[in-house]
Amino acid sequence: DMELAKKIFPMKAELPEYAPPVDKAALTREIKAAVEEKNMAPLYTLLVKDYGFESLPASAMEEMESKNAEEVKACDDEKESALTNAGDMEVLDAVTRKARHYARIGDLENGMKGFDAIMELPKVSTSKKIEATMAKLRMAFFHGVDDGIAETLEEAKKLVENGGDWDKRNRLKCYEALYLVKVRDMSKAAALLLSCTQTFTAVELCSYEDFILYCVVTNALHLERVNFKKKILESPDVL
Repeated sequence: DMELAKKIFPMKAELPEYAPPVDKAALTREIKAAVEEKNMAPLYTLLVKDYGFESLPASAMEEMESKNAEEVKACDDEKESALTNAGDMEVLDAVTRKARHYARIGDLENGMKGFDAIMELPKVSTSKKIEATMAKLRMAFFHGVDDGIAETLEEAKKLVENGGDWDKRNRLKCYEALYLVKVRDMSKAAALLLSCTQTFTAVELCSYEDFILYCVVTNALHLERVNFKKKILESPDVL
């Protein structure tokens, strides 16, 4: 849920003086509501440790952890049943369900392991491997981690070259563009963002409005005035 990540980021970020004030009390309420709705106990543990959130009552944490343990057991049971009574697709479904569960509750370590487990299954299509790799990238973006992102991105690009369809190829360009923004390579990011404006489909990563904002800001820094007018100010995709 990248919208949740957008709410978490300003809770700790050092914003410039000209930035609008942040209502941290309102954001805290919204974040807590999302945590409780999705049983995000691992994420809230990080918020307490790294962002100074107040601890939830022990009973609330225990309830979330219990529900998460039930879901993990259900995933494991589904996999064991599939191994005995079904086939590769059913096993893949169970492993994917478990990985997505960990991602949904904000468990970075187990989520990454879960998507790696998909990659290691026999007879997994290139398309499924690409989706698993892109899910790992989203988790890294959500948690603000840098380690391994470049390698994972290169892995995804190789998979796309070997068998990715147009949609995955286009979405991965958006992922790479935002990664370049993250590492402050604004020149490359600007060109890549601009190339994606007509075909943007990576709505799981950010909204189209946010994507266009990144495109405008990065290109304002690097495009010459004439090209900026032509490619940004007069572009129907941007307007």
